Amino acid sequence: MSSRKVILMIVGLILLLVWRFTYFYQHQPHYRDGQEIKLQVVLYETPIASNQGQRFAVKTEDNKRISIRSNLKELYHYGDKLAITGKLQVRNNSKGTEFYSLNFPKIRVVNESGNPIFEASRWIRLKSTVLFEGSLPPISANLLLGIVFGAKGDFPPVFWSDLRNAGVLHIIAASGMNVSFFTGAVMFSLNMFLKRRLSLILAVFAAIFYSFLVGFEASILRATIMAIIAFTASFFGRQNFAVLALIATGFVMLLWSPAFLFDVGFQLSFLATLGILLLKPLFGAIYKFPFVGEDLVTTVSAQLATTPILLGTFGSIGLWSLLVNILVLWTVPILMLLGSMAVILGLVFAPLGKLLLFLCLPFLLLFEKVVTFFGGFSWSLAVDVFPWQFSIGYYLILVAAVILKRQKQVQDSKL
Repeated sequence: MSSRKVILMIVGLILLLVWRFTYFYQHQPHYRDGQEIKLQVVLYETPIASNQGQRFAVKTEDNKRISIRSNLKELYHYGDKLAITGKLQVRNNSKGTEFYSLNFPKIRVVNESGNPIFEASRWIRLKSTVLFEGSLPPISANLLLGIVFGAKGDFPPVFWSDLRNAGVLHIIAASGMNVSFFTGAVMFSLNMFLKRRLSLILAVFAAIFYSFLVGFEASILRATIMAIIAFTASFFGRQNFAVLALIATGFVMLLWSPAFLFDVGFQLSFLATLGILLLKPLFGAIYKFPFVGEDLVTTVSAQLATTPILLGTFGSIGLWSLLVNILVLWTVPILMLLGSMAVILGLVFAPLGKLLLFLCLPFLLLFEKVVTFFGGFSWSLAVDVFPWQFSIGYYLILVAAVILKRQKQVQDSKL
């Protein structure tokens, strides 16, 4: 294909995306404080119950996140389809970001026959929660539920603060990184017994199975697609194809729902995967140093690619986060693999599932102790405002580094 046709195709795709964004946002509802709204949503997280009621969050079709507080009259669960009616509260923070909430709205569980795949996933998740909580201490059980299912655990407030200060909240959330960890752990295990090509095929099915366990939430599907692309490219060594496939995937997702562009989960999954693909080769020379392995280089690459998003969104990033990730990240693939196997075996014969969970306990206790120790320092890099100009400059520097690395590789290949 000639360069002119390629340019025309790129321009056409950009114009298509611009039209889609324009049409999408011209037909979106505008929310205001005190507005009466009606929602029908599926719960993708288990509500946190306390003496003050239940707390959970839902997302609207246009990707608005609404925090909800309800009473304890009827407990809601993961997978429930709810019809919600109430007066919306809109608040703005110092950065002008809007936050939406509903306090004690009218909620009705919609009794409809659901998707059988989702219902099976929900049943497995509920059974697994009972198995985990009946076999492990409370914090360990909630940690493993977060690592395997991305479930928001009922942690003590102090431990929540430690997780945030230590910079490891992403580990206990269903995200692209966790999908990659799970697939990587499966590939590593299978490679010891099978040929690499067969291991790759089975690892792809493992990623799909993980999505099934978590519940096929939109963010998980995005992360699974991106993780499969990254691992496939890493296996075949076709970096250019992987980057193009990732960009094409992001384009299709934005064409389907432009609201993804402003979804922090989408931004982090996309940029983390892109960082792993493009930035990992920059660190090729440091593999010869002691204690430097795949996990460390992957973590650094993903963190470099997402730092502006983390600072711009959360206003801070833990100064200990890189060290803490190095200390605990190696346990995550082990815990995901053992935890997932415990789920499967526990459904067949509960004692076998409990045995695997007991094997998880030393790793979970190590995770907890490291987080508690470093979380107590609460040292972080905080910024009130992170200008978009700095983000552009930051990413231009990374792009320049990647281009220089590519040019050096081309020159070396000619020698």
